[in-house]
Amino acid sequence: MTWVVAANAFNGATCIADVQVTFPFKDKTRTPRYFNCVRKLHKLWKNAYVAFSGDVRTGLLLIEDLKRDCVAWYAQEDHYFSLEGENLPTFQKWLGQTYRRHAGTEDPELQLMFLWNYQEGEDVHWKTGVRRFLSPDFRFSGTGPLQVDQCGSGLRAPEFQMLSAFLQGRGQADDPLYRLMFGNVSPANLYTAKKIRNLLVREASRASFLGVSRAFTSVLLESPPPDGWVENRDFPMFVQMLKKLGVQPAEHQTRADVLLTFAMDIAAINERVQSLREVYPQQFYELSSIFTEFALKSMNRDWSAPHSVEEQFHPGEEALHSAKLCETWEQIRRFMIGKGLNPHAMSAIA
Repeated sequence: MTWVVAANAFNGATCIADVQVTFPFKDKTRTPRYFNCVRKLHKLWKNAYVAFSGDVRTGLLLIEDLKRDCVAWYAQEDHYFSLEGENLPTFQKWLGQTYRRHAGTEDPELQLMFLWNYQEGEDVHWKTGVRRFLSPDFRFSGTGPLQVDQCGSGLRAPEFQMLSAFLQGRGQADDPLYRLMFGNVSPANLYTAKKIRNLLVREASRASFLGVSRAFTSVLLESPPPDGWVENRDFPMFVQMLKKLGVQPAEHQTRADVLLTFAMDIAAINERVQSLREVYPQQFYELSSIFTEFALKSMNRDWSAPHSVEEQFHPGEEALHSAKLCETWEQIRRFMIGKGLNPHAMSAIA
């Protein structure tokens, strides 16, 4: 049991995964055991990550093989993980064969969520990709721009469902759960990748759902800022400029986070600009100078620079049951033995 979520935003992408593993006994009369001890989100290559849900043994063994084979596939320094073009069917075949080797005659459920960045053809701009594969044939679902995808038992949790809907711009203001989580805040049309990651982690860590921990690991792929951009200096200046143009910024408090939103009416902004030009030419000139400065910074950025990568562990308020998250099946097996659990008498599910 688990909750894995990935999102493709306009300026990058993010993925989070909880760290709990469920150990159900083969004797169904016995109560399953739950431990916060497994890493479900793994770095595959310098531009790619994978998270899994489902059978822990099969998932971790497959990821071990995938990490090893990536070294051979992308041995040259300028080679990157890619699922574009002809790579996709070849990769699906590899997943199916490797899954079958570890699963044997059984068909344990396994879902894999991939997150990566790439350059397409001659385009120097970097894009982000999110794709989820489902065993045993590893058919896939792609996540386009401004979309969210998820897998694991957390899909059944009402709070997680509400959070996913909120991030996709769907609101139910008359729903008591919505009001508990988001108050009177309306969903936005666009979120940055970082805000999506923060909302997912902070709101999900307040939820309680059996099989999903309140601790998470995450990765964030984010477009680099324009050259010369200093966040603490330039962002407040940019907000002030937007206010003078008639854009309405507002801060909203959710249950666990703060949202800074901007409401824009293009027609009203055009009228405001025209009014400034005619009635307050000095203000118009000052705003034009600031806008030109920001535009030049954006134009002068290195468009060929890849996304920055940020990995984090979010402990929440829940204790881990191991000093270090288990990253391989052998580590999970040793963990089970250390807890007095017989690996032959029970399974491990994420």
